[in-house]
Amino acid sequence: MVHVVVTGTFDGLHPGHRFLFRTARALGDRLTVVVARDATVRRVKGHLPDHTQGSRRAAVAADPSVDRAVLGLPGRDKLAIIIRLQPAIVALGYDQ
Repeated sequence: MVHVVVTGTFDGLHPGHRFLFRTARALGDRLTVVVARDATVRRVKGHLPDHTQGSRRAAVAADPSVDRAVLGLPGRDKLAIIIRLQPAIVALGYDQ
């Protein structure tokens, strides 16, 4: 089974996000989307997202291409979640 992971803020899902999910899902058998925590978004982007981490995760989880949506791990090590999930593929969006 090929496990694919994508990560991002996903603050208000739009067609580009949905395209990323479909495209990433086509690369494997299972897609996990890691949604950035509010504190991470604030640290990286300099402001809080418009939607809470819980509502962003729920919106991502509702997408039919997504098998599992999880929050990133707390702390500064953004790659720790990748190490924990051990995907075969990490798919990146055009802006990553």
